[in-house]
Amino acid sequence: MLRQQQHHQQQQQEQQQQQQQQQQQQQQQQQQQQQQQQQKQLQQQQLLPLHQKQQQQQQQQELQLHQQQQQLQQQQEL
Repeated sequence: MLRQQQHHQQQQQEQQQQQQQQQQQQQQQQQQQQQQQQQKQLQQQQLLPLHQKQQQQQQQQELQLHQQQQQLQQQQEL
């Protein structure tokens, strides 16, 4: 009886680990998207006068911070 229960618990743990891996992969994808967006914005910034560049960079940093916080929350839910 005990052996069966232990075996069952092991299976459950394996499933949980798989789910965690999937979520981690999703987060990595999100980070890649962020990087792509950064590159696009950088290209756009080169066309702008200086004072506008600074404003845009600040907004961008705030956005990233927000996205990172969301990712952190996702990790804590696990």
